[in-house]
Amino acid sequence: MTYTPLIWLPLLAAAGAVALYVFSHRYSDVPETRYLQFLIIITAAWSVLQAVNLSFTDMESKVWLTRLRFLFAPFVCVTLFCLMMTHCGRGSWITPLRFALLCVVPLLTLVLAETGDLHDLFLTAPSMGEGESMVRFETGPWYWVYLSYALGLIFASVVLVIDSMRGASRLYRKQSVVLLFAFVPPAVYNFTDNFRLLQPMSLDLSQLMLIISGAILAWGLFRYRILDVKPIARGEVVEHMTDAYLVLSPDGKIVDYNTIAGDLMVQQGRDAIGHSITEMLPFGTDIVNMITLGKSKGDVSVSGAQPRSYEASIMPVSVRNENVAHVVLLRDITDRKNMEEALRTANYRLGLLSTITRHDLQNKLTAINGYSMLARRASDSEKTDKFLMRLDQVSASASEMIQATKEQESLGLKPPTWYAVDDLFVKAAHHMNMENVKVRSTVGNVSVLADPMIEKVFYNLLDNSLRHGEKVTSISLERHETDEGLLIEYTDDGVGVPDENKERIFERGFGSNTGLGMYLIREILMITGITIVERGTRGARFELRVPHGRYRFST
Repeated sequence: MTYTPLIWLPLLAAAGAVALYVFSHRYSDVPETRYLQFLIIITAAWSVLQAVNLSFTDMESKVWLTRLRFLFAPFVCVTLFCLMMTHCGRGSWITPLRFALLCVVPLLTLVLAETGDLHDLFLTAPSMGEGESMVRFETGPWYWVYLSYALGLIFASVVLVIDSMRGASRLYRKQSVVLLFAFVPPAVYNFTDNFRLLQPMSLDLSQLMLIISGAILAWGLFRYRILDVKPIARGEVVEHMTDAYLVLSPDGKIVDYNTIAGDLMVQQGRDAIGHSITEMLPFGTDIVNMITLGKSKGDVSVSGAQPRSYEASIMPVSVRNENVAHVVLLRDITDRKNMEEALRTANYRLGLLSTITRHDLQNKLTAINGYSMLARRASDSEKTDKFLMRLDQVSASASEMIQATKEQESLGLKPPTWYAVDDLFVKAAHHMNMENVKVRSTVGNVSVLADPMIEKVFYNLLDNSLRHGEKVTSISLERHETDEGLLIEYTDDGVGVPDENKERIFERGFGSNTGLGMYLIREILMITGITIVERGTRGARFELRVPHGRYRFST
């Protein structure tokens, strides 16, 4: 090794790269920072290797260091392309698979560069003229494949940046110009050096080009906040909207749409561009009618096995007072519609329950007054005690009825939400004395849309089995999907329900206790359209039928 003042140039480039890396670390949460930092690391490593290379005078060491540089140099073009894609707002295009495919040529180049002694495919026949500090190689066929690939990616990066400047704000245009100029010096020098467009020089000027690039990039980071404020492609925004987006021509033909809208098409997988919206969307006629009537908002729906409701927002696009298009946004409001319907049902049922409760309590008060009057008029203590005992019974019954209405007060007061059926069943069983009863659930990962009081449903079913099933030893919960929806079966091996009582058990007042248990179960379920019937032959079997759109399976 020997000292030469020329080593300070690559060392200066390495120091500048380290400073840029430290500065960029504060933006580690910005997507393009990882690509920029990788480029900076490559620059620093390249510069350090170049400084070491200049210190050696023998060609063998220089050849080894040159090949060592190809451990990371082939990946510069891929990293630069990913950086520009991300900066232009198209980062979602870079999936793991696509990134792996982009790295195929660089990986093959790395392998061929490190095994250069075994073939002549990449770099061969090293030579170094007298007084020169650089080693020259003859190039094999793969070198030109790699060079064409690298230049192609660099060219694509430049096109991407220039394309993103169209219609962009002044700040974004300035950021793009800075990025282009930052990578122009090394790219131009590399191009001219590889194609021998200039007279060969004894000094490698790539480090000087890297210093110039680093200075331009540093200026852009501070002056134009390249990592602080970055553009997002309009197409990227539209594609990742949570609402369905369509653009219609004045004659109702689809000229643009995003993936969410594509999922609503009658013929999924078919390109809808140029086709009428009435042909491609199940509610396309409704949209056309809204446009004709000049409406800006309205609700549309899709019927079938999985009915859905959408809120349509229509915005006309005018150029020089002429309508050129309509933008249609479709927001899925199915859950909101279901909740509104459930709340309307709950309010109706609460009013009905309130009327029934007032009527029943009035009857109880009438009975209490009657027995009180008879007790006062009784001729002997035996009759008085008899009437007082009956008065206590009626009072106790009224007290139980008032207690039961506390549960009814909560019915429908909160909007329905999604509940995991298995969790509800297990939680209810945990609060019961199931010491001698085997409990089994095979419903799996299904959830239902129901009133928050659905917790009472499984509690009351279990309580009903333990209280009236007599010798219950087994309780199970299963589910089956049918054409009508989801069927949930609750079964026990008790004495069952007599045929004449299978429907009566759901009537208010039927039973030996308050007569509200099974009645309340049906009322809770009916809020979101779930029905319940008893169809057991050996033991009790309650069938809960959940309509389409009111159940879902989680992953």
